[in-house]
Amino acid sequence: LNLQDEKSIPHIFAHTIEDTLFGMGYAEAQDRLWALKIKKFLIEGRMSELFGRKDYPQITSAETLSFMMSGHECEPFGLRNEKKAQAYCDGINYYARNTKLLPIEFYIFWLDWEDWTIENSLGMIAFSSFSLEFDWMYEIASQRLLETVGFDLALQIINYGSKTLFREVTIMSEE
Repeated sequence: LNLQDEKSIPHIFAHTIEDTLFGMGYAEAQDRLWALKIKKFLIEGRMSELFGRKDYPQITSAETLSFMMSGHECEPFGLRNEKKAQAYCDGINYYARNTKLLPIEFYIFWLDWEDWTIENSLGMIAFSSFSLEFDWMYEIASQRLLETVGFDLALQIINYGSKTLFREVTIMSEE
C-alpha cells in the first residue's frame, strides 16, 4: 500500500521486501516519471532522439558513452537481487501504464512510456559513478586555490558566497 500524506510524502506499507521495492518504484514514478524517461534516454545513449540533433557535443558524448550494461555484466548481480530489482521496476512500470495522464513533457515531445528495466537501474548506478568521478578534480583545484590566494580571495574568485565551500581536504602525495 502506497499512501501520500498532506505534504505528498509517500508512506509504503508492505509485507515483503519485494512489495516494499514495488512501492518505492511506484512512488518514484509518481513524482519523477519524466525524469526517469530522460535518464533512460541518457543511459541508453539516445539523447538525439529526444532533441532530434546530433551536433551537440554533450549529446554525442553521452551517446558514445552509453551506460547500459549487457546481460553478461549484470551476472554478478545475482538472481536473488534480480527479483528485488525487478519488483522496483515493476512498481515504476505499473504506475506509468496505469496513470490517467502522463506528465506534460511526454505530450510536448510526442513520447510514450517505455518500460524501465533492471538494466536501466544498473545503468543509472554506472552513470552516477561516472559523474562523481570528476568531483575529485574540483576538490583539488579548490584546495590549491585556497592554499595559493587564501580564503577570502578564493571565495571572491569562485564567488559562491558559501564559507563551507572550502573545508579541510587531505590530498595524497606520492611520498
